[in-house]
Amino acid sequence: MIVVSQYGYNDSITQGAGPSKPWPIVTVKEGQIVNISVCNTDAESHGFQVATYVQSTVNIIKPGEELNFTFTANQAGTYGIYCAIPCDLHVFLQYGQLRVVA
Repeated sequence: MIVVSQYGYNDSITQGAGPSKPWPIVTVKEGQIVNISVCNTDAESHGFQVATYVQSTVNIIKPGEELNFTFTANQAGTYGIYCAIPCDLHVFLQYGQLRVVA
């Protein structure tokens, strides 16, 4: 579960997230089916994308809404988790990572 609040994804602001410190970090094994639930507890809408895996459309999560994403992590590597819509917290919602390990 990833929670979007006024403090970013899983409190990324309080975790010091930035270009040199990713947050949150989701680690899975290559070939694994990944289920991610994203819940928005903030008063404004936010986006949720995962480079390569969840980016075919812009996913908007409205206040109080929860969206679920399922995909197979079929390529080892590191992929960004980020917001694709402008919002007050946008800068803090750019540094998440999906790490797919072999």
